[in-house]
Amino acid sequence: MTEEWNLTKKKIASRIARKAGERGSVRVVVHDGIFHADDVMCVALIKALSPLPVEVVRTREIDDYKGEGFILDVGGEDGEGDDFLHLDHHQEDSGARENGVKMAACGKLADWLFRDAPEILSELHRQFLAQIEAMDNGQEMPELGAHVLSFVYTFNGTWLEVDENERRRAGDASIRAYADEAFDEAVRVAVLIVGRMLRRIVDDMAAEPLVDEAIRRSERGIIYLDKYMPWKPSVIKENKRRKERGEFEKNPLLLIVFPGMDKNYHIQCVPVDFHTFEDEINLPECWAGLSGEALAEATGIDDAVFCHKGRFMAIFRSKESARKASEMIIRQAKNVIEGNL
Repeated sequence: MTEEWNLTKKKIASRIARKAGERGSVRVVVHDGIFHADDVMCVALIKALSPLPVEVVRTREIDDYKGEGFILDVGGEDGEGDDFLHLDHHQEDSGARENGVKMAACGKLADWLFRDAPEILSELHRQFLAQIEAMDNGQEMPELGAHVLSFVYTFNGTWLEVDENERRRAGDASIRAYADEAFDEAVRVAVLIVGRMLRRIVDDMAAEPLVDEAIRRSERGIIYLDKYMPWKPSVIKENKRRKERGEFEKNPLLLIVFPGMDKNYHIQCVPVDFHTFEDEINLPECWAGLSGEALAEATGIDDAVFCHKGRFMAIFRSKESARKASEMIIRQAKNVIEGNL
């Protein structure tokens, strides 16, 4: 996956560099005034992936900048030429995605940047671009999960900060310059987040074949991993496939057991979906919030360590104890289900 990602980055870098024309830097034009996650993310994506220095211009007077570089989240139109890319979403027909999320400029830019890497692009949209697009278009869609750049608005100066700044620097700088500085600060944080999100997505994808193999070896709804790795995407997607095929009732994936960084063995319940705290199964109610001797007494397992009060996770010192506890959880859950039928 690393080699494939390095090749993808080179393609993206080359695509960005071509929009620089004869310049030695890439110019990105976004609107001025109050900034939001959309325009900040547009600049952050370019800065995180550009092989050339990036010059940012914040203005709504874009005529002098057409024909070269990027014009994003301003101007009311989409278009592309050899030396320019123009993407906005303020026009009447700006497009929408299959899940109903209306497109914003950063999502359109990601589509253009990652068009040769559909799996990475899909995760970018699922993990944080969809939330930005929905918010910027005024859509309330809590099922999309947390908004990773919700902090951006706080970088805009408050009314008192702007007033104080104008008095302090009267004649030397304007409120516009102050806003541009605040925008640059927000972009610096967003660039770090983009870098970490991309690294996490690529590394998570490298785990998929290992988790898929563990799923094939699963026993009675319990998946065992030899070491910790990101498992939720593969497991949740597989459960969804089994539900669609009518196979889930007879062959569900309910628990996952893995060694943690604390060298203990963790049991975790499989969530029903992304961005939810609802699980396919819950740990026994009598375990909730217990630890040490109290949990050992409740489970009958001497090296029990901890059970979260939310009943989605428990810890045991040995692999065998975690296996024994997992089988106990499945038996008790089966008895409860059959007792309610």
